Amino acid sequence: MLLVKMKQLEACEEEKEQWILYANKADKQVGEERIAYDKLFRQYVSLEGVATDFENKYREEFRLHQETKNTLTIQIDKKRTWIKIAVGSLLVNGTLIYIMGR
Repeated sequence: MLLVKMKQLEACEEEKEQWILYANKADKQVGEERIAYDKLFRQYVSLEGVATDFENKYREEFRLHQETKNTLTIQIDKKRTWIKIAVGSLLVNGTLIYIMGR
């Protein structure tokens, strides 16, 4: 009976050592994963900054494009007005010249 108890004690001590090793490995793995997560998070934050820069650049380019379109519309309207005035003036003088406007 004593021999059985001694064997059980040895088995329990071996199992305890295995659990301690398992716990140490798990702690080490968690530490490594935390380090990897921190690296990924830093990359995410830096890429978020790049994305913000691209967004700001896009908005600025869109704003400039809209300004160019508005300026072009004004110039087209001025051209059409000038053509109407020129045609009207030519008709008043008795000369008809065909002027195409866009």
